[in-house]
Amino acid sequence: MVAFDGVVLSDLATPCDVFGRVRNSKGRLAYEVRVCTFGRQIRSAHLKVATPWRLASLRHANTIIVPGIEPIDRAVPEQVVRALRRGIARGARV
Repeated sequence: MVAFDGVVLSDLATPCDVFGRVRNSKGRLAYEVRVCTFGRQIRSAHLKVATPWRLASLRHANTIIVPGIEPIDRAVPEQVVRALRRGIARGARV
């Protein structure tokens, strides 16, 4: 997942919870869920979230989830746009 300031918390938490619980037929986790940012933390309307992964981690992602932001017309940081374009170019699901 990619996240940045203004993230809608439910849009961030729900995919983390859902994909973080999926198991394959051998009982192993089917997804490695990472919340990637271009800074050390992101801010929502109600709290700050620290993340250990940076946008560079998206290079290895097969699926990239982009949660909603508030306000809806908030500018998406150029670093995020570039990372998403690179993911799309190499065939990641966005």
